[in-house]
Amino acid sequence: MNQQLHWIYSWGHNWWLMVALPTCFWGSVILGLYSLWKIEENKFLYFIFSILPLTILSILFFNLF
Repeated sequence: MNQQLHWIYSWGHNWWLMVALPTCFWGSVILGLYSLWKIEENKFLYFIFSILPLTILSILFFNLF
């Protein structure tokens, strides 16, 4: 097996591209919707803080690619 051309050797160290970034995205969306639905006081403050990872992810994605 060619170690330089196999995908696991070239992308294996970038696990965050395949696992952490989508998890951050869906966690941000779920917590944002949950904060709008369940929290009574400071609803929009919690919403802004829960959407912050999604905003950071979008900024990083569009600046890197």
